[in-house]
Amino acid sequence: MKGWKGKEVVDNLGYLNLNNNFPGHAPQKERHYSRHLTFLRWLNRTFSKKVKIMDIGGGSGTLLHTIVSCENSPIQIDKVERYTCYDLNPYCVKNGEETFKEYNNIKFIEQDLDNHPIQEKADVVYVDSTLTMFEKPYDVLYNLFNVSDYVVLNRTTIDDIPRDIKKSFKWDGMLEESVLWNFSIHKMKKFSESYGREMILIKGLTHSKNSAHQNLSPNEYDIQTYRCETPGHFHLLQQAIDYFGGNTGIHIMLKNTKPGTDPWS
Repeated sequence: MKGWKGKEVVDNLGYLNLNNNFPGHAPQKERHYSRHLTFLRWLNRTFSKKVKIMDIGGGSGTLLHTIVSCENSPIQIDKVERYTCYDLNPYCVKNGEETFKEYNNIKFIEQDLDNHPIQEKADVVYVDSTLTMFEKPYDVLYNLFNVSDYVVLNRTTIDDIPRDIKKSFKWDGMLEESVLWNFSIHKMKKFSESYGREMILIKGLTHSKNSAHQNLSPNEYDIQTYRCETPGHFHLLQQAIDYFGGNTGIHIMLKNTKPGTDPWS
């Protein structure tokens, strides 16, 4: 993931400018917000208490920006007990710390998860796109299984293929290429089940801009879940992998089926 450490690449993607409109890219700010709404709806539906969120590869806090700046976010910042963002890019970390310095329940940590596992625990771990960019993604996933009963993957390229495919890419601003995995649903499912995890799809039931921003109550069924076990569900999963668009509203949840405790009951 070394290609992500430079300032140019995250600046080009708008990660250091989330509070402003992006010159020449007016919809980009809205896109940053909209990609997280299905996750926040699920979060609102699942937890009645204040929640500890761990955001993996969250940049300068696009998820947090959605909670704080999106007027009708499904949850508000007062429902977040603790938010911790882990990112490899020091410019994102510094930017996030400066932007959210008024909040004492928010932390940004610069850390290479390929080589330095996370120790703290959280109610839910959210991984938006970055699992595909680790050199050792299953080692990272195993680490995340050990720190939370819920791991939710967004914009994670996973298909009905027999084995994982390792590619590489180089976006504008990168000084060197970065790895990009296309995961096999069969390997991911087998790996997850071997550690007591069930693979579940979370699908948003509406994609229209206006209704997506309504502040729906936990009892309103604005999401639907599917156990990922049939060919039809594999097809549904493939619909979710608009990797660069990221607005299909379908996430992958890896849920612990045998948690030692149930702190949200």
